[in-house]
Amino acid sequence: MKERPILFSAPMVRAILDGSKTQTRRVMRPQPEQWETAWHAPGQPNGELAKLWGWQAPDGGPFIEEAHYDWPAAVHTYCPYGQPGDRLLVPDADGLQLEIVGLRVERLQDISEDDALCEGADMPLAGRGLAETRRRVREIAFPALWESIYGAGSWDANPWVWVVEFKRVTP
Repeated sequence: MKERPILFSAPMVRAILDGSKTQTRRVMRPQPEQWETAWHAPGQPNGELAKLWGWQAPDGGPFIEEAHYDWPAAVHTYCPYGQPGDRLLVPDADGLQLEIVGLRVERLQDISEDDALCEGADMPLAGRGLAETRRRVREIAFPALWESIYGAGSWDANPWVWVVEFKRVTP
């Protein structure tokens, strides 16, 4: 088990402490090439990513995909935040420690309604039904939260991100 520091804004620390934030997304650096996609392969040693090579069908149909772990030319990327079981230390948060319980890579805009809520994004019901509120969190509240951190246009850029799922360990 390794320990690494990770920064969160004060509102996100409060969301972690109240239990409404259990995920964080961080931009991958460097970004994968456009013709590749990648995902975390939990069964791989040291938190390696397997590269998923895809070819677009001539008619614009779905990708034909193959995963290759053992190609000598394969490029492996390691998550700078650790792997499941590692701890994240939140500076200036009275000893707050998080344990990584899940890790993957995805495009930012692929976030689900559930995951937007797990990011600590929130939107009052304000007379809307639960399904409508969940949709609005994913389509309005989380993009606004993202751009408040990463700047205008960062949502539209749709970068590849590390999705780090965690649980609070202390305090």
